[in-house]
Amino acid sequence: MDKESELQYIIYDILKMQIEFGTYRYGNTLPRIEDTCDLLLVSVYTVRKAYYRLQREGYITLTKKGGSKIKVNYSEQEIDQNIQSYFAPRKKMFFDFIRTMPYLIEKLEMLAWKKLSSETLDKLDMLITKNRAYTSYIILHYTELIYGSLGNESLSHLMRNTIITFLFPFYNLQDWSHYLFMKPDITSTRVQLCREKQWDKLHESWIDQTKQYLCAITSLYENRITIPIPDEQLTFSWNPHRNSSQICYSLALDFCELIVNDHYPVETFLPSIEKLAAEKNVSVSTIRRTLALLNTTGITKSINGVGTKVLSVEQMKTSCKWTDRKVQKCLLEFAFSMQIFVFSCREIAELTINSMNQDEVNECIKGLETIKKINKLDLITSYSFSFLTVYAPSSFLRTVYSILYGQSFWGYPLQSKIGTRESINASYLAYYEKMICCLKSLDASGFAAYLEELLLTRMRAISSILADVGITEAESLFNFPCIEDTNDKM
Repeated sequence: MDKESELQYIIYDILKMQIEFGTYRYGNTLPRIEDTCDLLLVSVYTVRKAYYRLQREGYITLTKKGGSKIKVNYSEQEIDQNIQSYFAPRKKMFFDFIRTMPYLIEKLEMLAWKKLSSETLDKLDMLITKNRAYTSYIILHYTELIYGSLGNESLSHLMRNTIITFLFPFYNLQDWSHYLFMKPDITSTRVQLCREKQWDKLHESWIDQTKQYLCAITSLYENRITIPIPDEQLTFSWNPHRNSSQICYSLALDFCELIVNDHYPVETFLPSIEKLAAEKNVSVSTIRRTLALLNTTGITKSINGVGTKVLSVEQMKTSCKWTDRKVQKCLLEFAFSMQIFVFSCREIAELTINSMNQDEVNECIKGLETIKKINKLDLITSYSFSFLTVYAPSSFLRTVYSILYGQSFWGYPLQSKIGTRESINASYLAYYEKMICCLKSLDASGFAAYLEELLLTRMRAISSILADVGITEAESLFNFPCIEDTNDKM
């Protein structure tokens, strides 16, 4: 499934929700396909496919003369039941997201505004002129324009997912304005603040909106959702590689993590294709495509009649096909994940360590000490991220960081271009000692600051290496203002 196919399912989910929530009633006409294309910045083909699916499943009728008309006739009671049934099993997920989302994207939001072009600001200004009936569409369009300035496809994918999961349901309620007051000129006000570079006021506006949304969701659940809240709650999910054509990327990342952590040591062979297929519950052809990808990245080498061998870092330098399209895609995904880590690790690490008990902190100390014993201090960052995926006090943060942590392993071949094992360890040693010291003294703020500094130093060096192998986008991903300036605004 390609990007267009994925978008058609997103559009389908949006329209289906609007029908079930009563935004569009029996006999109403959906927006013209061309209008939906304009609002969602997608192709006619993508929207048409989504409309066809709605037709197949009995939600709408499609005619050349009458357009797309709603076929289902929900009563007011059925609409209310649809709303209750949607929100009740998602209560914990909604509150978890609202309370912890700022830790993840606050700095990225401000960076995105600072990178907006005059042309994009003009487009944002025009959004306020859109019909109010399209509020949910406008929010998605607004978010796409802002975060698009960062050039980070993983971040844009994540933000699209969160908007559809958490904001679309709320703004598709007919009475959403009863719970949340939105100033009619909020977009224009923010655009003007951006033009004038009044970053403090822009940041205050964003924080205020976040607080208002928390109050709105609280009021919604207290006054609107009246059915019992089930004990078994749904959780947020996000997987950029969930499509069938991308499963080999997810599998390759799994194998790469095992290789980095010496589950499959250098110079050994991976299990047979048939055994791997059975272990992962996928076809043999999927495993073959996965190993072909690992071979292209230089992490492994398949030898006819023998098996697939794990290569050393030194061997990867010459075996990796740096200019191959798939390799470039993988390296760019690594850069995408690291940009998000750079701008969120400090806040999330401090939040996490402050929530951990002594046994959990001791476990993290033990893990870092093991890294030093095996003489692989470059694993400090990946290990730090791994314990954040386990101990972060939020299901939403754990889910997002788990995906980013996996994608970060695409950067493994870059180790071959950084330097010798001795020089790499030397560059990490001072950070290791400071971070261990902070953990032992339960200095969460200090640990988080050193982790951020280490990651920044690492990525500024790696971005130039990425540019040298043809990933020119990496330079813009890490061409940002001094992060200390951003920290001062938080």
